[in-house]
Amino acid sequence: MRESIHALHCNFLCLRGTQSKRIRSSTALGISIGLTAVVLIQERKEGLMDRTWVAGVSVAEIIISQVVTQFFILLVQIILMLVFVLWVFQVYNRSAGNIPLLMVLALLQGMTGMSFGLVISAICGDENTALQVSIATFYPVLVLSGVLWPLEGMPTVLRYLGSALPMTYPAQAMRAAMGRGWGLEYEEVWRGFVLGITWFIVFLFIAGIGLRIRK
Repeated sequence: MRESIHALHCNFLCLRGTQSKRIRSSTALGISIGLTAVVLIQERKEGLMDRTWVAGVSVAEIIISQVVTQFFILLVQIILMLVFVLWVFQVYNRSAGNIPLLMVLALLQGMTGMSFGLVISAICGDENTALQVSIATFYPVLVLSGVLWPLEGMPTVLRYLGSALPMTYPAQAMRAAMGRGWGLEYEEVWRGFVLGITWFIVFLFIAGIGLRIRK
């Protein structure tokens, strides 16, 4: 009886640790989308964007300035999140994981969400539309990326679709970095970086196209 209770407790801790890493990835992506989802819309409504175009500022300069300024806010949010997860709530053993790599992964997820927020802000005309688009896109990604339900339990088509989403492989990389202490020499870790960087660049490119169309 005692062994059964101990085994159940160990399984619960393992499940809690795995889910916490996946939810942390979705949190980093979700909070960063909110940083930039309406920033360009507000500038257009206040007339700042028209003054920017008249001053001769290019689309690339606008995108870079938004990424740089919002990065520092994102950095503070990521640090606070990791402090609470690692030291306040002590979700898992810190000595067993790769904390610097986890920090970089969380920042990469945040920057991916930030670039996606710029896409929403560039193509939407008002705050209500931007809010609806962000919610309508974030929750399907949350479900299909294996955060709430494992990819192995999905149909084949959804499994391949979920593997290409910007949250799937980075969440697995976070789990491997903290749960096993793995580094970039492992495929499960470096492919999370590759997918995150790819989506970050793609979203910035789409945001630039959206700004050029609305210019």
